[in-house]
Amino acid sequence: MTTPRNTVPPFLFHASSLSVDSSVDPMSTMSCWREADAGTMAERAHAMSALLAMAGGTGLIRNGFHRSGGLIESDEVASQLRRRGESKPLSRVAHWIVDRDVVSLVWSTRILLPRFQFDEQTMTPRQDALRVVHELRDVFDDIALADWFASPNSWLDGAAPAEALRGVPHHVYEAARADRFVLHG
Repeated sequence: MTTPRNTVPPFLFHASSLSVDSSVDPMSTMSCWREADAGTMAERAHAMSALLAMAGGTGLIRNGFHRSGGLIESDEVASQLRRRGESKPLSRVAHWIVDRDVVSLVWSTRILLPRFQFDEQTMTPRQDALRVVHELRDVFDDIALADWFASPNSWLDGAAPAEALRGVPHHVYEAARADRFVLHG
């Protein structure tokens, strides 16, 4: 099965927030993406979020990960690690993804990682993010885990965990524990 052009694969949709932002201009978004190819990591993350939003992305992309730093391709994380002296950066990133130590999304042929979970100086997973991911990874699949981080959470007064993690990491961990208990006892 192929995904039609300018659509997001179904796994990126969150049923409670399904919407299309008709104010997004596809041509300017594609231009932004091309310009970001040569730009900084932050510009690329913003462009990826904009591209997904243009393609019909939902609150998962626009409201959750966009406001918490956007998305970054796994290859870019590996490149950043290589520049910081990591001897086997692709293996390291692959282990994080396979071991489910990080939140990851597959879009087209790309593996996207929400930036909120990385220390910008070292490009390694932040300990507070790891702790929350480890609490939830056995009860949520990859899509549900990404959705949990990107969606407003009542335990956090309506804040998305991806955003709240920077300010109140202990509250995010407690919210993860509570949601895990509610879902699976």
